[in-house]
Amino acid sequence: MKWIIRLVMLGCCASPLAYAAKAVVVSAEGAVSVLSARSGAWTGAYPGCPLEESDSIRTGARSGAGILFDDGTRITLTEHTTVTLAALAAAERVVSQESGSILCAVGKLLHGSRFSVKTPVSVCSVRGTVFSVTVKDRDTAVVRVFEGSVGVVTLAGEEVELRPREKISVLRDMPLAPVEPFDPADRREARREERLASRSEAVREVGVTMTREQVQRLAADEQRFAEYQQGKSVIDAFGHRVRIEEYIVRPHPDTFKMVVLNERDHRFDYFTWQVQFNRELPTDLTAATRWLGWTSGTEPPEYFTLRDEKTAGNTVDEVLWGFTGGHLALADGRYAHWYNNYYFDIRTV
Repeated sequence: MKWIIRLVMLGCCASPLAYAAKAVVVSAEGAVSVLSARSGAWTGAYPGCPLEESDSIRTGARSGAGILFDDGTRITLTEHTTVTLAALAAAERVVSQESGSILCAVGKLLHGSRFSVKTPVSVCSVRGTVFSVTVKDRDTAVVRVFEGSVGVVTLAGEEVELRPREKISVLRDMPLAPVEPFDPADRREARREERLASRSEAVREVGVTMTREQVQRLAADEQRFAEYQQGKSVIDAFGHRVRIEEYIVRPHPDTFKMVVLNERDHRFDYFTWQVQFNRELPTDLTAATRWLGWTSGTEPPEYFTLRDEKTAGNTVDEVLWGFTGGHLALADGRYAHWYNNYYFDIRTV
């Protein structure tokens, strides 16, 4: 049985919302923000960020996010997408989608409960399914169903039910168009959406659900692009031979990732450290990494970190911790480096 202990801290103060939230951000890549209905302010999203009714979440260019509801329903947001959690009651969950594309994998609904996605031109009511909704503009929405069935209702009250591999386009103030089967472009889009969903899931599941062989295959793929790697064997304090591999890659122009793998006959351990900076990294990484320990000064640093995440695990247990929302603050003539959020996650099986 898998269990999770999650501690979410805002400004280094524990938030009770993390334990009672009916929805939570489980992945955030790139520019992802949350609009709090309480404060009316947009803030950076982070894994473990709790969401309340009427909160909104949006993604920027080349960005994505995943939301997990307490009933197991998952929503994956692609780039340039904005949604609002309009209702989070047990009997009715409503997601209002303003723009972009989302992929929904709806958990088992309780008797009498309902999950729906509202767009500017339609309402999609779900009966346990996997589907996507794309809002091309405020006058057009395209609904595609991968599994299960979805009831689509226009603002005028027209209704149609979609089955797997069917789609429909809904236009404002127009009669419902005929239901169409997926064409080759839709099938490609379906595969893309499914990959995005898998990627979002992997952000939170990598390690604790991966076998030694899967981690090693992933590492082998990454090492093809490594700019530094080293392997050696040593003898530990108990007389066991340990094979150590370490490498550094750049998954994004402003980010570096270091991976260390320790292999013994009877166990396998790994450690990862991924850091995102405020600007594109130079060819010589030390020009940026020398600022990692900087905390304050009269002059701003050339580089500072926006996100810092570490994981340590052995494919059975895993610890993940990190900081997000890195920024500079100026007070009394001195610059200081602060983070908005801190999270700590312990997992086991």
